[in-house]
Amino acid sequence: MQTRIASTSAPEPLGDAPGANLLEITSGARAGRRVAVFLTDSHTLACSWADRPYANWSTPEVVSSAVSGADGFVACLDSENNLHVACIAQSTLDVMHCRLAFDGSEWVAGSPVTVFTGEVNSLPSLTIDAADTLWLGWVRLTDPPVRHIHVKSSQDGGASWGSGSTDPGEEIHSGGMVASVKLLAGPDRLHAVYYYANDFLCHRARTAVSGVWTDPVTIASGTECSGRFDCVLRSDGNLSVAWAADSIYYREYDGVSWGSIATIPETGAEGIQLLFANGEPIVGFVRAVDGAHRQACFVRRQGGEFGECELLDPRVGDFNTVLCYHGPSATFADVTAAAQSAQSGDVVHPSSGALLASSGDALFVGASLPFRYLWLQLSVAGAGGTVSFSYWDGAVWRGFSPQDGSALLDATDIELWLWSDYASIPSDWQKCAVNGASLFWLKIEVVSPFTTPPVGTRLTGVSGISAIRVGR
Repeated sequence: MQTRIASTSAPEPLGDAPGANLLEITSGARAGRRVAVFLTDSHTLACSWADRPYANWSTPEVVSSAVSGADGFVACLDSENNLHVACIAQSTLDVMHCRLAFDGSEWVAGSPVTVFTGEVNSLPSLTIDAADTLWLGWVRLTDPPVRHIHVKSSQDGGASWGSGSTDPGEEIHSGGMVASVKLLAGPDRLHAVYYYANDFLCHRARTAVSGVWTDPVTIASGTECSGRFDCVLRSDGNLSVAWAADSIYYREYDGVSWGSIATIPETGAEGIQLLFANGEPIVGFVRAVDGAHRQACFVRRQGGEFGECELLDPRVGDFNTVLCYHGPSATFADVTAAAQSAQSGDVVHPSSGALLASSGDALFVGASLPFRYLWLQLSVAGAGGTVSFSYWDGAVWRGFSPQDGSALLDATDIELWLWSDYASIPSDWQKCAVNGASLFWLKIEVVSPFTTPPVGTRLTGVSGISAIRVGR
């Protein structure tokens, strides 16, 4: 399932990984409800929630309209399902905490609390332990330029932090011009995994009994290291970390020492997300395809080894078959291979030398599953013509208007959203045979001829996805 929650104009609406912002109530009358926290624009932080099967999400509730979205945010739920959000203030760059009280039906935002004021702050991380103590870590930039990582706690649901807003809390790292941190509360200790100086990924822990941080342990360094990481606690309470550099890497901590590093040969991965299913790790990530377009992917470990890369959504890829139909000659040309290549100007019918030209010409795009997105790259933009869109409903070609308006094929780069989400795809769309292939077909047909016919270069279902987040 893919369901549209909200529109956004923020460059990074899900924040900066490894933050958590898709959470689930695990017990009680609302067990299974999920709440998502996201930016609707660069300075407005909101949340929306839904119950199973997650088809209908609530109208977004504003958490704060004065955040510095580029500096990150993170969320967690306490034992009473109150929602806690850490973020950075827009004008002051102070560290802020927002509590949204859960009344059994919905979350209601309270007044933000300043956790720390002073210098330049960014990239908060938030977790909560078994005693409902909140732990908040963040990066602080001082002058002369050095980055520090700090941690503070609250035992009253975020109403107060340490000795006040000028108290920087515990400093667990100092040095380097780049830094980020993620905190995780285990059964008997607080973990901090942090990155600094473009060279080191490290781990420290603070035991509940002693209240003392362990010495730093290097998880990775050098070319095998980057700030693109995520970490989770396994069912035994111990830590696993995945990160992307020249490849994807994975490593486990058993409570005493770190095991060997597993290498997953996948380059260019962004937005690393780590989760466990049936006791085995799954690493999710986004990879670039054709420059600006991206695919959400994952690799899973089975039998002690990580397997091949898989698509998170099999509908977001190249189409099974792409056909150009030439009306005057009543002939098809199979341009599937050309549509999947980057060679300029080769997605054409040989009789017209164009993707579409005359009345009756048609482009058929077929897939084994219903789809909602189409990306067209043209070497020559069309002019002067119009087209119609239709799908097969079992009896006739049913016309419709794409969700973002009718495309005239008058630009060289066209992102075409057919429907807003998978739930909006017509339920009567059926497979039919076109040129011998039985698929779910989108038909784009010329209504009035083009004065300048469009010439195709690339045609795919790979979208402009920018990031993924797994539920926590």
